[in-house]
Amino acid sequence: MKVFIYQGQSDVAILVRHHIQRYFPSLSIALFNNAVHFLQQLHFAKPLPHFIVLGLPSKKIESLTLIEFICTHYSGLTVLLLVPEVGIKQVKDAVALGVSSVVMLNSIPQELPKAIAALLNHQPYFSEQLGITADVRKLLREERWAEQLNMKSLRLTATERSIISLLPGTLSYKEIGLILNKEEKTIEVYIQRICKKLNIEGGRMGLLIYCISRKFIRIGDTSL
Repeated sequence: MKVFIYQGQSDVAILVRHHIQRYFPSLSIALFNNAVHFLQQLHFAKPLPHFIVLGLPSKKIESLTLIEFICTHYSGLTVLLLVPEVGIKQVKDAVALGVSSVVMLNSIPQELPKAIAALLNHQPYFSEQLGITADVRKLLREERWAEQLNMKSLRLTATERSIISLLPGTLSYKEIGLILNKEEKTIEVYIQRICKKLNIEGGRMGLLIYCISRKFIRIGDTSL
């Protein structure tokens, strides 16, 4: 079975790989420290990895863009999130988007093996200190499904929804194109088409504000 790991901090990435190889030697690991390269490889992966491990290295989750895109574009792909000390609101947003398991960075040696064992048995896992019970997870997912139904009512295509999920953050049209295997100019045309369809002015920023205000996408806490 194949596992993709995206982690910007090399020391954390090495620690994660060490524990996976120690407890689950049969798993094949692909390690990435660049988001665009990671999403490109995910796009071309056949079959998709059994699960992915995402590490967000900032003191707070600056943006949920990566999670938003993966859970929108690869529905059903299991995601294990590694987080530093963050507010419960950011974790709840990640769970609502579809993250299956969350482990705190300071608990990797103790909890990562347990989390992966749970995932291999198709069970979620959350660090106890987060307080994410089965009922809380169900409620968060139901809220997100309602938001997605609202978005689908706009009659956007799958590609248009994927582009929207990548709008927050600093990705350029060229980088979005690389991720979706499309030309930069094609992405620009898609943005224009979406804005026209939704009767929105202001290009990318206008579309982003529109989608955030209606909770079609979540960007988490962007403060440092």
